Amino acid sequence: MASVIACAADDTTISEGGMMMIHRAQMFSAGDADDLRKDAAILEKFEGTLLSVYEKKTGLDRETLAGMLDDETWMDATDCVALGFCDGVVEEPRQRL
Repeated sequence: MASVIACAADDTTISEGGMMMIHRAQMFSAGDADDLRKDAAILEKFEGTLLSVYEKKTGLDRETLAGMLDDETWMDATDCVALGFCDGVVEEPRQRL
């Protein structure tokens, strides 16, 4: 969920050592068949929203993004900027003694 929040912002930066991961929507569910179908519908709706946010931020097509979600894609800061998930990299501040 953190990546969706980051991508919904107008300007997103990531630290040099930062990582971002995107994946399909998940939930735990219990109940009868009707309950499980309802939860599956919620997940599908949520996944559509994920794709819309990522598509708007990155400019990547939905098919590419859906594949990235399926693969549970991990990205370092360079990947995030190159793929459009982040707008820039913030350098780590120096440690002061």
